[in-house]
Amino acid sequence: MFPLWNIVIPILVGIVLIVLFGALPRPHRRAGTDPGPASGELELLDAYNYEEFEALARDLLRGLGLSVEVVAPGDEGVLELTASNEAPVVGGRYEVLCLFRRGGRPVEAAEIRPMTESLRDHDRLKGIVLSTAGFRPEARLVARENMELIDGVALVGLVRRHAPGRTRPGAA
Repeated sequence: MFPLWNIVIPILVGIVLIVLFGALPRPHRRAGTDPGPASGELELLDAYNYEEFEALARDLLRGLGLSVEVVAPGDEGVLELTASNEAPVVGGRYEVLCLFRRGGRPVEAAEIRPMTESLRDHDRLKGIVLSTAGFRPEARLVARENMELIDGVALVGLVRRHAPGRTRPGAA
């Protein structure tokens, strides 16, 4: 006769391993670090001019379910918006800074630092910085508490998911 423990022990060991590995935390990706589209797809953003990028940013935020209001068109390459979600519990107002960059020049900390004061002064839930380029490490440090940084690669991924009709300039 075959001993019962030869069956029971391997089953118990398997169950313990499944529970242990299932309880391990999953790796978490922050916005802007999602590999998303291949970096070659950043050429999509290079095809836009500043006015088309402004429209793209507004359409993307609307595609994310936010209502959008232009605060200040700023200098060419900079657009300030207020976006809001009126839903109970998850709603709130966001300050959005859109930075249009040719040539991939990364965003500096000094360019987003004023947003931290503005968020406090205007009682905003969070700041969102959309950029066609990347961010310097110092900028990421400034933003870590109350800002979401969305670089060009993440921006292309968001456009593909939430504003699919805008994957080329002039499309609406």
